[in-house]
Amino acid sequence: MRPKGVLLVVAVFLSVALVLPGCQVAQKPSALKFAWSETDPKLMKFINDTVAEYQQKTGVEIQIESMPETDLWPKIQASISAGRPYDLATASYIMYIATLAEKNQLEPVDDIIAKFGDFLPYNLLEIHGKNWWVPYDYNVSLLFVRSDLLKEKGLNPPKSWDEMLTVAKALTDKEKDRYGIVLCIGENGCNDFLWSPIMFCDGFDAFDKDWNVILDSPEMKQKAVEALNFWKELYKYMPPGQEAAGYSEMLSLFATGRVAIAPYAGRMIHYMQDKSPDLLDKFLVIGYPSKDGKRAKASGYGDGFIVPKGPNSKAAKEFLAWFTEHKMAEFNATLAVHLLPTRKAVLDDPKYRDHPDTKRFWDSAIKPQYDLLAERGPRACAMEGSGPYFDWRPGTVVNAGVIKDLAQSVVLKNVPPDQAVDEAAKKIRDLIKQ
Repeated sequence: MRPKGVLLVVAVFLSVALVLPGCQVAQKPSALKFAWSETDPKLMKFINDTVAEYQQKTGVEIQIESMPETDLWPKIQASISAGRPYDLATASYIMYIATLAEKNQLEPVDDIIAKFGDFLPYNLLEIHGKNWWVPYDYNVSLLFVRSDLLKEKGLNPPKSWDEMLTVAKALTDKEKDRYGIVLCIGENGCNDFLWSPIMFCDGFDAFDKDWNVILDSPEMKQKAVEALNFWKELYKYMPPGQEAAGYSEMLSLFATGRVAIAPYAGRMIHYMQDKSPDLLDKFLVIGYPSKDGKRAKASGYGDGFIVPKGPNSKAAKEFLAWFTEHKMAEFNATLAVHLLPTRKAVLDDPKYRDHPDTKRFWDSAIKPQYDLLAERGPRACAMEGSGPYFDWRPGTVVNAGVIKDLAQSVVLKNVPPDQAVDEAAKKIRDLIKQ
């Protein structure tokens, strides 16, 4: 029998250890709060099953707070302002991550990146020499085109701006309520992801290497004006009443046959599986045509996991490392065409490579995305990729809607493109001063 005096000493030691800063007594973290924006039902089931498994293994509770992508950034900001930041979050827009990193509100994840070391090109996010997210997919923005309609008209997939206009016009048939193309004009994030590649993939930059605004410089202004004029011509072949078209409209308009060309990522395939399986052998994917037709481009810069700074950061990173090692391949396979793997081990993992969707759409939709990524180079082909490295400034411009307003002023309000560019450049300078 252990003497009572010993028990008393142990109890006193533990009570003191809990309050003295130098004592290292393991304590179970409070429940981790995870802001989750992948709201597809398959992905919701996957993450709920995953955190239940992790809790059973470790005793660590993780509370999933599901929300649409449009709510993610405001809620992350609000949680930080309230002093109760999320412990984990999904993240898509570089501008958000760069802003949080600049304000020292994120934990770097270099240790997780270094542990695996097999990340494929153009998906790590380094700012000031540190990595700030663990990427889980490329989220490639490209164009879906009705291949059967091209064949019917005797047309090839467009490679240049002129060919794009020809195809969009030829595939417009108003009597059948079918239009050549749909592009984002209204929704801010959608606009940046799905049409600004027309400018940014053709050598356009809003900033120089010293972060001076060069949007209205002679060279860049000419490129911007040409892109805006081209986009205004494309608008003629969009369905009427789609000035506020966003992500959901891109999906539904293509799947219902109302448009022949729509920009989107691999999620389009999974949407068609549910809504219009008859189209699954009547499409092809292409990159955004360049003006001269010499090089197609892909846009986007992926999705990843971030760890906001807080009392549970260590436990959050432990879960993220476990997830990256043991669950990433299964996660990517859940939506195999959309969640394009960012690590070689995941791409080669049988859980992903042997999935029926991976096998079925490898040649038609998955490999073409990797081919476009190989051609893309290190640019994001969007405002976030503008400038010498990723930074808060391009993100601030996008978040303020400058690119959206630039497009709307020319396409919807008939403002002369050169005037619209000058106004946008002034807005950017004012934002940066603030």
